[in-house]
Amino acid sequence: MKGHLGTSSIYHIRLPEQWKLERMTAELSREARKRLRWIDHYLKHGNASLTSRYFGISRTTLNKWVRRFEKRGLRGLESLSCAPKRRRASTIPFETVSLVVSARREHPYLSKHKIAVVLRRDHGVAISASSVGRILKRKGLYDEKASRKRRKAAKRGKKKLRAGRWMKDAFPGSLVQVDTKHLRFAGIKFYQCTAVDCFSRIAYLR
Repeated sequence: MKGHLGTSSIYHIRLPEQWKLERMTAELSREARKRLRWIDHYLKHGNASLTSRYFGISRTTLNKWVRRFEKRGLRGLESLSCAPKRRRASTIPFETVSLVVSARREHPYLSKHKIAVVLRRDHGVAISASSVGRILKRKGLYDEKASRKRRKAAKRGKKKLRAGRWMKDAFPGSLVQVDTKHLRFAGIKFYQCTAVDCFSRIAYLR
């Protein structure tokens, strides 16, 4: 019938301010859109138990997001930050932080463990490696690529050679460790050969 607005024509009618709702929905995160489907199903059927079973969630979870939606609208369906509201202030002295920064800038490839050792040895500053790592990250001096390279190098370390069971019956001269070092002096190359008896610890060098 011409001029008559049938039920099939209602589908083509856009509600006032509908474009704003569509844009806000498109800007929601994936998790928020999933929660919006929960709310939509719940509002259509009016049954919390049915909706919970349909989506495999608890009624407590559904009620929580329904309350958030009623209070804040679509934005209430976004996940809140889990970061602590009160952050504990750092108790590391400023001088120690400066020493960590200086050590990293002078030796870029030192690990946080090495830096902790250097500070204890050269400056008498006792600080843990984890605290050094947090300082480096906070100051933007943490190189993830270099750190990954050091970790891989550490894993490739050679396995220590250990004496066999026969060493319990060892005697002087049964196992001797030999090492050679060389240096140049006045254009001449000198060699030092050292032999150490592993049982008696008697050493001989020439």
